[in-house]
Amino acid sequence: MLNYKKLQSWFFLSIAVAGSFYLALIIGQYVLLDTYLDHALPNIAIRSWRLINGQELYYTSEALNFIAGVYGPLLYGLNGLMLWVFGGTLAASNAAGGLAVFLGLAALSIHLFKTSDRDVAAVGVIMFLGVVLSLSPISFWTRPDPFILMLVCFALLSTQLKRFGDYVPHVAVAICIGLAVNFKAHAFLCFIPIVFRYCTKRWYISWVLMAALSILVFLIPFGFSSISMTEYLGRLSGIVGGRSVSMGLFYTATKYSALFLLPAIVLAIAWKWFRSKINAKDIIYFWAFLLSICGGVYSASVPGAGWYHLLAFIPISADLFSKFVESMRDKLLPRAILLSGFFLTFAIVSITPQKRLWKTYDRLSSMGSVSDEIRSVIKRFPGQTIEMGYGQDVASTYSLTNARPLLAFAGNRTTITGPSAMELRYQGQPVSPSLLAHTRSCGTNLWLIPKGERPFSMNSYFNNAPAFWPKMQEAFIFAYEIKTTLEYFDVWACKNQH
Repeated sequence: MLNYKKLQSWFFLSIAVAGSFYLALIIGQYVLLDTYLDHALPNIAIRSWRLINGQELYYTSEALNFIAGVYGPLLYGLNGLMLWVFGGTLAASNAAGGLAVFLGLAALSIHLFKTSDRDVAAVGVIMFLGVVLSLSPISFWTRPDPFILMLVCFALLSTQLKRFGDYVPHVAVAICIGLAVNFKAHAFLCFIPIVFRYCTKRWYISWVLMAALSILVFLIPFGFSSISMTEYLGRLSGIVGGRSVSMGLFYTATKYSALFLLPAIVLAIAWKWFRSKINAKDIIYFWAFLLSICGGVYSASVPGAGWYHLLAFIPISADLFSKFVESMRDKLLPRAILLSGFFLTFAIVSITPQKRLWKTYDRLSSMGSVSDEIRSVIKRFPGQTIEMGYGQDVASTYSLTNARPLLAFAGNRTTITGPSAMELRYQGQPVSPSLLAHTRSCGTNLWLIPKGERPFSMNSYFNNAPAFWPKMQEAFIFAYEIKTTLEYFDVWACKNQH
């Protein structure tokens, strides 16, 4: 039986290692795509570039430089760091999320292998990989979720610091919370179970101090003059107040939350036959996790969200799983059955998403030529200001505009983006007078519009209504005309330009 257990351990460990290498492969492939997979990612790259070049990060919706988004400043700071180190390239701005996932994987692996047997820890890692692969590429693109995932893993690992003092983990977890909330306002939900499980010594004092430290860490980036807390909180309140729960998203998030709550099965079995072996703190840990998942389901159910908002809960789910399975340490058969069942479940759920991912990679392999055309336009018209415009087909040619950060990296201004217009129109806000004036006066010399399409006439993702304001369309048609036609874009120039 001992040999069987060793064989089982090596099998699960081999799968975990192979899965990690496979994850590295698909992240590498993602970074090398010469485009972005989502229309909001270019906005993040542009704002990050602005930040490292000394420009303001948040603007009012009336400002000419306004770009929609309610993510905290740390997202743009870390993405900007990648751009500062590696230069203004699409690859550099795509790499930060993947790096965060791997750092999280390393931290969680160390934690699990220090707190449980090798076979249990390996299956915990497989759980992590299964969810990350199921959600790829969302799980490693440069939005807040991969970074919050990383910080949850760091918080779990920091609980190993108790040997340096009972309150050292409290400090480390509080710092992780403050950093996470600086990515996304409700990220603290992911840390509540960790606080209830690992930070309970004199909790009536330590929790107050942890909250204070988290708030202090959260506030640090707003000490920079280019990062306005007023504008950030104003946009955040406007977005939160302007969206209601989508029942379709709620159903999907609730359905997939079951994947994270699977350790409840292990708890039920352990409670039935091995109750005396269960640590009471782990029961509290589970109930705090369940309540936090409920909050996560709500945040995943508003328009523009999705069940990927639950991503950062998987490290806690794996930690709970390992603790409940460890209560069956002396019962090899039920333990082996549970380990095999969890391995198969998380392996199977990732198969279909991976098939879709490689089809997506294949579909986007041609986008490099689109980016090359944008680079050629920059070289062809030196000294001219160039912006990315939009056409009428939101289903197909809209994706051609995703490489627009190339224009910003070359020093061009960004005055309008598709996601920003969709957001403002969805909220019922009128067109900015400064944007209208800028358009009518040909404030930008050249615009790239998807070839053969009427400028700024596409519909929104939110409600299928026009994404742009009629007044802006009229102003653009009044001021600009086609200068030349390329393979993917029409180049529009000011009618009065000589």
